[in-house]
Amino acid sequence: MTSPGNSEHMTRAPAVVKSLAIQKGIQVPAFFLFGEPYKEDVYAFLHAEKLEIRNAEVGWNIPLHVHPDFDQLSILLTGHCEYEHDGMVAVLQAPSCVFTRAGTIHRFSYEPGSDGFVVSVSPDIVDGLGSTSSSVSRAYLRLAAARAFTVTDPRGTASIQHLVASLATHVSAYHDNKRDLTRHLFAALLLELEVFAVSNERGNPRKGNLQAVQMFDRYQNLIAEEIRQLGRSKMKLKFQPTTMNFAEALSTTPHMLNSACKLVAGISARELIQNAVLYQACQLLLYTQLSVKEISYLLGYSHPSHFVRFFKAHRRLPPQEFRRGFQESDQHLSRN
Repeated sequence: MTSPGNSEHMTRAPAVVKSLAIQKGIQVPAFFLFGEPYKEDVYAFLHAEKLEIRNAEVGWNIPLHVHPDFDQLSILLTGHCEYEHDGMVAVLQAPSCVFTRAGTIHRFSYEPGSDGFVVSVSPDIVDGLGSTSSSVSRAYLRLAAARAFTVTDPRGTASIQHLVASLATHVSAYHDNKRDLTRHLFAALLLELEVFAVSNERGNPRKGNLQAVQMFDRYQNLIAEEIRQLGRSKMKLKFQPTTMNFAEALSTTPHMLNSACKLVAGISARELIQNAVLYQACQLLLYTQLSVKEISYLLGYSHPSHFVRFFKAHRRLPPQEFRRGFQESDQHLSRN
């Protein structure tokens, strides 16, 4: 990974995501981190840095661009900013947070000298948080659904500042506990931010429906129970991972389940299943010797070609190529 402050990367011609440009009717550059050449297939990525690192060099105006593979949380502690998401412009005062989903064409204009942090994360990071993943995943989805919100409690601001500053310190450190420490700091940050994402929208029925929240939590737990242990034990799927089957297991209807997911997290029940299946597929490809054929059947596919098509649509690489790329990366690291 390149150094965030390496100005060499600021002068290279960026890649362009043509498909997004065509869809949006404009052409925008695709970066890894802003100013760095785009690279495909970002996985297990978590990064945090001060706002000034990239903003000061460009006059605190980050022009339109896109990150195809990871989300970003822009946490503003002092000052104000104007931001644009897919043509929608808004102004936000500190302390505040803006969640930018992968694939969103966006720009930021900050008040010069503003203080804050940008956290960049590939969504699979949340799925890898073990026993806390259900509540953290809910928090992450709620932040994505809220998109932007202010932090109304000074004590909350202080806590968020402490967590994100610690995260930024440790992502650039090198020690044995770095992976677990950064992931759990990120989890704590998400849970703290969720408090204010919810309080900003108390007038929105999506946040006040306790029954929907409870159903969503039960659904998340059932997905984890059914999918995230596959391949790690002799456990097999009890049923095909469809919205209909999960709804039956929860004694509800697909419509009610889908409504709960939309109310709480802003995405469909089917998308949650797909996210879990994709995460587990990546884990099995990277950390087991199971063949693509074995993995496809474990995950409930009737034919390996269906699994390959699903995986390629989401990761932009066939499963074997995804596995090979990370094996080659590990070998390179071990030699150095």
